[in-house]
Parts: sequence; structure tokens; C-alpha cells
Amino acid sequence: MLGVGIVGCGLIGRKRASALRGARLIACVDISLERAGDLARTVPGAEALTDWQAMLERPDVDIVVVATTHDALAEITLAAVNHGKHVLVEKPAARTAAELDPAIRALHR
Repeated sequence: MLGVGIVGCGLIGRKRASALRGARLIACVDISLERAGDLARTVPGAEALTDWQAMLERPDVDIVVVATTHDALAEITLAAVNHGKHVLVEKPAARTAAELDPAIRALHR
């Protein structure tokens, strides 16, 4: 079973968590530990974190769902790709197309 980490535990992050099928929620990451904890408590064994970079280091996280504010989408997506994770990023995936170019280039390496 694939492990999922969700970055951004607001409305969209919660919707993505409730839609998981055939995967297990491993880590819930948010700048608010309270918000991350609220989501993590809905799934036995899920961990609440505030550090998305630490979550990317976890070998049990295969898929990263990026559901943050627009200013953080591209940076987190690029880092997740560079860590070999599968990524689902909310649209728009960046504030500009150019901001997403590094992640696209990383996918083709």
C-alpha cells in the first residue's frame, strides 16, 4: 500500500485525505500543528508535522499531495520530485508557468 503525505491540511487537504483509496495517510503537514493534528487524528497512525522537508525524507511516503497556498506550491512540488516522490499538486501548480519550470525539468532527468 502506498503511503501519502499531505502538505496543507486546510479544506482542500482534508478533501484529498478523504478521497484516498488504496493508499494510507502517513503524514499531515501544515504550518499550524493544530490543523495538521486535526487531520492526522482522523486516520490511525498518521503523524502531524509542521516541517514538510522532514516529511519528504520519510521512506514510507511515496506520494505527496501539495495543497498549500499558491506561493508554496512550486517549491514543495520541486522538492518532492527531487526526493523521488509521486506528486499531486493543486491547480494552479504555481503562480506563473516559469515558476513551475524547475519541477518540470526535474521530472525529465
